[in-house]
Amino acid sequence: MGLDKKVLEKSLCFREISRPGKGSVTFAQNSMQRCKDVRDAMAKTLYTKLFDWLIGKINLALMAGIGKADGLDLCTIGVLDIFGFESFPTNSFEQLCINYCNEKLQQHFNQYIFKIEQDEYKREGVPVDLIEFRDNQPTLDMLEKPKGEGIFSQIDEEINVPKGSDAGLLAKILAKHAGKFNGPKDDPANAIFLAPKPKDLNANLVFIVVHYAGPVPYNVTNFLEKNRDALSEDIQKCVRASKDLVIGGKRANPAVPDGLLDYGMEKEMTAEPGKGSKKKTLGFQFKESLGGLMDALNKCEPHFVRCMKSNHKKRGGLFESDMMLAQLRYAGLLEVCRIRKIGFPVRREFKDFLFRYKCIDVLEAKKGHLALCLSCQKKGVLQDKQWCVGNTKVFMRNAQQTRMETARESALYGVVRLMQKMARGFIVRRRAKRWKVILANLKAAVKARVEEQLDTALTDVPELPYGGGHLELVKKARALKERLEQERRVSALCAEGIKNRNLSELRAACKAADELVFTSPFVS
Repeated sequence: MGLDKKVLEKSLCFREISRPGKGSVTFAQNSMQRCKDVRDAMAKTLYTKLFDWLIGKINLALMAGIGKADGLDLCTIGVLDIFGFESFPTNSFEQLCINYCNEKLQQHFNQYIFKIEQDEYKREGVPVDLIEFRDNQPTLDMLEKPKGEGIFSQIDEEINVPKGSDAGLLAKILAKHAGKFNGPKDDPANAIFLAPKPKDLNANLVFIVVHYAGPVPYNVTNFLEKNRDALSEDIQKCVRASKDLVIGGKRANPAVPDGLLDYGMEKEMTAEPGKGSKKKTLGFQFKESLGGLMDALNKCEPHFVRCMKSNHKKRGGLFESDMMLAQLRYAGLLEVCRIRKIGFPVRREFKDFLFRYKCIDVLEAKKGHLALCLSCQKKGVLQDKQWCVGNTKVFMRNAQQTRMETARESALYGVVRLMQKMARGFIVRRRAKRWKVILANLKAAVKARVEEQLDTALTDVPELPYGGGHLELVKKARALKERLEQERRVSALCAEGIKNRNLSELRAACKAADELVFTSPFVS
C-alpha cells in the first residue's frame, strides 16, 4: 500500500487531540477495541473507494467511442444482483441498510406485478374489481422520512446532538415510532414497529421493524459510529502520504488532492447554508444511492429472476421445505400469488381453450369458444363471476379451473368408453367374420373328404373360441381326418401286398379293411 509503517502504527494506536487557542497537540492512546474499530474503518473505506474507482475506470473504458458525444444514444442492459433479506440473532446498522433496500425493491416488484395484472385486464377488456395489495409504503416512510420523522434521519440528527449516544437514539426511536400500524390498529398483524419484550436478546439495546418478510430486531450498538463513516485525521494523513500512485495520488497539483480517499468526494459532501460543506453520513449516502437506483429501475423494463437454495448443505436431491418457504416469503412471492388469485389467474387463449375443453360438448365447440362457454354455463360447469371472456383469452379463477378440469375428465371418460366400445365391436365383428370363413372351409373339406383340404381347414380351427372343441362340425372333421388316415394306411397295406404277391400281407390288409367297413379298390 506504500504506507509508512511507523506512521500507520501510531495512527491506529493513538488519536490526535487539538486544544483550541493553545496551539498544542496531544496524543491519547486508543483502547484495544477502538484500535480495531479504526483499523476496520480504514479497511472498509479503502475497499469502498477502490471499488468505486475501479468501476469508474471500467465504465470509462467501455463507453469510449459510444457515448452521446458521438451523436449516439447510450443504451445499456443492467443486471442488478441484490443482497437478500437478512435477519440474524443480532442485527446492526448494515442489516438495517440492506433490509431498507429490500423493502424498496419489493415495493417496486409489487407495483410492477400489479401494473402487469391491470394492463392485462385492460388490454383484454375484462372488468375486474380494483386489486388491493399490502403496500409497504408506511414501513418505508418510517425508515426514510426526513427531518427527524424517519429512523435514518433520527440517526443523522443524533450524530449532531451534543453528547449524542446510541442509548439516546434508541429512546427517541422507541418514543417516535411505537404503535405504528399499516392498517387497522385492532389487528396486531398490521404493526410495522414493535418494542422488544423483556425476555428478548439484548432487549435494552434493540428496536424491532416489521418488514414485509417478517420482524427484525436491530441492536443500536455503534449505530452512530457506523453512520458517521468518518476516518480520523491521523489515518487520512497517513493514507494520503502513501507512495502508491492509486492510493496516494500523483500529487501533480498540491492544491487539488487526487488520492484514493478523494475519489468521488464531491458526492459525499453536502452544502449547509452559512456552514460550508459537510461530509454526508453513510445512511444519507445509502438513501441517495438507492434513490438513484430506483429512478433507473422505474425507467427500465425489468425482468425478475428469483434464485432459491433448496437446502443448507448445498447438496443435490435434498429439499428442505421450511427453508424454501422462508425464501418464498422473503422474496415476496407469496404476496404475488395472492395478487394473482384475487383476479383471474388462469388465462387460456381461445384456440387452447377449445382444444382442451371441446370434449365437454363437441357439437357446441364446433361453433366457437363462446358457444362452448355458454354450453358449460348451462350445464353448471361455469359459474357466474368465476370466468370471463376477453378479446383473445378466456379468464378463470382457480376454483373455476378445477371445475372445468373435472368436467373435462368426466367427458374424456365417456369419450374413451365410447371409443373402447367401438373398437371392441370392430374387433369382434372382424373375428366373427373370420370364424365364419373357417367354419365354411371346414364344412367344405368334410363334404369333399379330401385329407389335404381337411388338414388345411383344421389348421385354422384354434382361432375359434375355445379352440373350436365344443363345435360338432369340428368334432366331425377331426374324426373324419382320423378315418381318412386309417383308410390311407389300409390302402397302402393292400397295395404293398399285391405288389409283393404276399398272401399273408393281403389277408392282414383285408382283415383291417373289414374292421373299418372300408371298401377299397384294392380290396374289392
